[in-house]
Amino acid sequence: MLTFPRILGALSLFWGCAVLAEGVVTSTSIWILWAWVWIVTGAALVSGRYVVVALGLAVVACLLEAFLRSQQMSGLELMAWLALLTAVSENRPEERALLVRFCATIVYTFAAVTKLNPSWLAGEGITGLIRRQPQLAPLGFIADNLVLALVIAVGVIALEAGLAIGLWVPRLRRTATVIGAVMHVTFVFAAASDVWGGIHLALFNGALLATYLAFWSPALPLRSLYESARGRRSTGVDSTIPT
Repeated sequence: MLTFPRILGALSLFWGCAVLAEGVVTSTSIWILWAWVWIVTGAALVSGRYVVVALGLAVVACLLEAFLRSQQMSGLELMAWLALLTAVSENRPEERALLVRFCATIVYTFAAVTKLNPSWLAGEGITGLIRRQPQLAPLGFIADNLVLALVIAVGVIALEAGLAIGLWVPRLRRTATVIGAVMHVTFVFAAASDVWGGIHLALFNGALLATYLAFWSPALPLRSLYESARGRRSTGVDSTIPT
């Protein structure tokens, strides 16, 4: 049965194999040893054994590796959040689905909002990407047409904002899922500057695509959160304090 911990386990195995390959190619012992932390964690999650412990180990591994590499590792950061949300909602699948949905929405919303700047809106991000990436050479005509680059730049913002909303709407969910999958696969191909960069992009985009499972699973109704909060205010009782 496909579950969110198993998906995170598969991503952990993928990343562990990548780190192991990096260690072997560069003859770096620490990465060879570190890779086995990921592989063991991934195997535990895929097998469904010691899930909470493995999720906790995944959170620590993500944060520690991001620190050791001393660079932005958005894929590991997203994995850490997803592993944490999955761990704290163990045995509460509807609550887990809601938490993961919120996480995906925040990522898409943040991606759209941060592009609302003069540089991106002028199409510089699109033209720069096309001129920088050899695999995008056939699209050079876009870089030479600022109007077309501007249209694509605005379209990317609209697409990310649309996914933040569309995945929540049952009538739009299937379409949003297909569009999101195509967008993420395209982005990995377009933005990968080398093999390692492509692997990291695949981790981030794969983790974000994994959140789609939450939108296709029963989730805790938002109304219940509102009613619960209103009930605590009216009674003056904090549900986190034992009575």
